[in-house]
Amino acid sequence: MKRILALLVIITLAGSNDIFAQSDAGKIKYGVRAGVNAAYHGFSNAYKKDAKDDGYSNRPVVSFHAGGYVDYMLTNAISIQGGLLLTGKGGKENWAGEDPFSGNDSKGGVREHTLYLEIPVNAVYKIGKFYAGAGPYLGYALSGKWKEWYDEYEEDGEVISDDESGKIVFSGENAYRKRLDAGANIMAGYQITDHINVGLNFGIGLMNVNKTEYQADEHRKYWSLKNRVFAVSVGYTF
Repeated sequence: MKRILALLVIITLAGSNDIFAQSDAGKIKYGVRAGVNAAYHGFSNAYKKDAKDDGYSNRPVVSFHAGGYVDYMLTNAISIQGGLLLTGKGGKENWAGEDPFSGNDSKGGVREHTLYLEIPVNAVYKIGKFYAGAGPYLGYALSGKWKEWYDEYEEDGEVISDDESGKIVFSGENAYRKRLDAGANIMAGYQITDHINVGLNFGIGLMNVNKTEYQADEHRKYWSLKNRVFAVSVGYTF
């Protein structure tokens, strides 16, 4: 059902573009953009406090985004900009400290990379060559992978290492993350030429994408996990 809904949204967006193109061709501009993402997980305040006390640190993972957009001018300064993007999300946690069982120094971490199909819709205000905007987005996870690693340093100098990795599961009894994501974008940029622009974007996930056994009980808020993505892009308007 979720896949069908996502497909309907895409079809609707594409259909509306055709209608606009027929009626207001002079007000529409098409473009493509691509760039680099720095993605991390937004945890609950309670979890962040405990994680800090336990020696955990939240770190971003580097990914990418690429896709197309349609800019529909309402006035000379204001436009509505919709798009369709492939965008990478995820996050990384590192930790270091004393192993609670052996008492030896140890360190480790876990890293996630997730690829989303995302539909942003932003209201954009332009002044001279600068522009800024904001709006909602809807995302659908296409795939994901995770990796965990652990190193323990024994007293004789030997290092015991353990690595595990796999694919993120989005459905079924072993589901680990939710496929749907939703949130808001804040964007700003500069129009270098009539065709080329550079921009910054911050995606703020508003939906808890964590899907664990804790979701149905009182620990649900504690284990809340939301996507955060800072992106730098280069765009080309046709």
